[in-house]
Amino acid sequence: MSVGLSKIDDEMAVATLLSELFTPIAEIDSYWNNLAHQEAGEEQLKMEQEGDAFEPDPGLEARAALYATYHRRWSSIDEPMHHINLVRCQEQSWQSGKAMNEGSTYTTSDDDSMSDDVSMSDEGM
Repeated sequence: MSVGLSKIDDEMAVATLLSELFTPIAEIDSYWNNLAHQEAGEEQLKMEQEGDAFEPDPGLEARAALYATYHRRWSSIDEPMHHINLVRCQEQSWQSGKAMNEGSTYTTSDDDSMSDDVSMSDEGM
């Protein structure tokens, strides 16, 4: 999935949203890293062409750092998305198993017998 030059502030929120809206995404590609390399290349070319008259772009370093931040954030959501997808699959599996068991009848509940044990031990205190 290509996200182009989309900005990202909260990786977990984005990972949660994307994993909810789309089937598992194999790869997320942003152009932030490409933009940083492109601007650095343009600056280098400008320096070679202008020689001694060259004045470096004062904002280039700050922009490159910002681009790297966005690139890192997009790159880091792969793992959380994978884990969120696993949790959703487990939840669906659990829900389908629960639905299958709702048709059967139970004679004794382990939860009931455990709560009786707890009640009895509390009374002895």
